[in-house]
Amino acid sequence: MNKILKARMIEVFGGQWRFAAAAEEHEAAVSKVVRRKIHLEPAKQQKWAALLGTDAKRLFGKEVTNGEA
Repeated sequence: MNKILKARMIEVFGGQWRFAAAAEEHEAAVSKVVRRKIHLEPAKQQKWAALLGTDAKRLFGKEVTNGEA
């Protein structure tokens, strides 16, 4: 589980579902990313990081540097 991502969603939006709405994503897809079942492409990582007011590398670690899962 990506605890940093989950905590930031709660801190900024008050909940994962509210973040999903702001990001125009299905809540199930957001949940899968948080649980590390799926990975986001770098452009989407950047979008999510911007919504959460932080750096993509902080949220997703090495995923953002090479774009691979």
